[in-house]
Amino acid sequence: MSHFLILQLLILSVLAPWMTPVRGKALKSISVSFAFFHFAISLAIWFFNDNSLSHSPWLNASFDVQHFTLLLIPFVSLVNLLILVGVPARFIEKNMYDQIHIGTFFAILLLTAKSSSLIALAWLLYPLPMVWSLYERYGIQKFFWSYQFGSGLLGFIAIYFGDLFNAPHPSFVMSLIFVIAFMMRVGLFPFHMWVPRVHEKTPFGISLSFVQPQIASLLLLKLVLSNKLHDYVYFIHVVAGFTCLYAAVIGLRQGTLRRAFSYLSLSYSALAIVGIGMISQDIKMPLTETSQMGFVGAMLVIMSVGLAHTAFGVALWNTESRRGFLSLEIYHGSRTPLLALAVLILGLTSIGFPGTMAFVAEDLVFHAVLEDKPFIGVMLVMATAINGISVLRVNYKLFGGAFREYGEGDLNQREKALFFTICIFLILGGILPSFMVNHTHKAVLELHQNQR
Repeated sequence: MSHFLILQLLILSVLAPWMTPVRGKALKSISVSFAFFHFAISLAIWFFNDNSLSHSPWLNASFDVQHFTLLLIPFVSLVNLLILVGVPARFIEKNMYDQIHIGTFFAILLLTAKSSSLIALAWLLYPLPMVWSLYERYGIQKFFWSYQFGSGLLGFIAIYFGDLFNAPHPSFVMSLIFVIAFMMRVGLFPFHMWVPRVHEKTPFGISLSFVQPQIASLLLLKLVLSNKLHDYVYFIHVVAGFTCLYAAVIGLRQGTLRRAFSYLSLSYSALAIVGIGMISQDIKMPLTETSQMGFVGAMLVIMSVGLAHTAFGVALWNTESRRGFLSLEIYHGSRTPLLALAVLILGLTSIGFPGTMAFVAEDLVFHAVLEDKPFIGVMLVMATAINGISVLRVNYKLFGGAFREYGEGDLNQREKALFFTICIFLILGGILPSFMVNHTHKAVLELHQNQR
């Protein structure tokens, strides 16, 4: 059942752009309807939780169906739905919905593919919607093309020719090639310069759909749990910790909204990678309590912080749609209390404010890292504190100070339903965390058992 539903999900992702030939307001309605249907199917896949073999040998050979995969499919679909529902009416562009749907297709394919050829192809083509968006606006952008084409080519070589995900012991060279490709794809230091420029030059929706699912980090988790990158885990661990603190410090000094948001996003992504790169030695059976905390925390950071940060970005996108370009050098002032409240709550949930789902996730990572590598744990604590200051600074700059007349309205009914539903979900996840923690723990242990 799950194999077949995953195939339907992929078909639906590709079909959506071709079923929306009209443009304007009707385009958003049709795209959002597809996104709701997409999310409903992803929930059905998770609900059935059927990892038995399909009647089709091709489906069995193509799709990797296990608890780890089934748990993450609804997350990717929900991020897609959140972005599409939250698109401001003034920011609807010709092919934006098509690009978001196609990005979701490649994300699901990367997450569920089993064969090396499918994973390698999806890795290579994953940046295609972003390239498409940038090309429509500015032509070929070398700053993005050089990083992502290089990452795609190196990753393709490592995955396809090195059979990285299926070989019991991949070669040292192929593992090194993949680590470089991974660092370029996610923007770890010193390959981080493309991240702020992408957020500046594309609609928030396109950049969020490319960055926030963090599919590359999830692939890294699968490889680490199968003990295929143990020579590089410590290196990734240290670089990610440094990137997390570096991005937090740099983000505090940014003078525009989009650049500040991009460094917050980069810091959060690096935090999850620190949890994935928890241990430097070979992974043993069974996993230690410390390593389990790190891996479970990393998955929860990807899901909870990814969801909260996506909603935070959409809220800022709606603020920008009301006012235009926003500088953080001045206080803008506003009489939109509900919008200010939504931005503040979503910003705080994305940094792990106590009582939210992200707090539980980050707490697991912090405890694991502080036990294993205290100096990296200290960097994470400092980075989180600085990110908190950045979020408050953004909120005060956008909504504090003397009133300025922008002619803007407060949240409409659609925005109220979207933002406060996400806020309630993230807060309930922090108050009652056992459901997500238990399912994530089960997924990590099952993946580790199956990959060995």
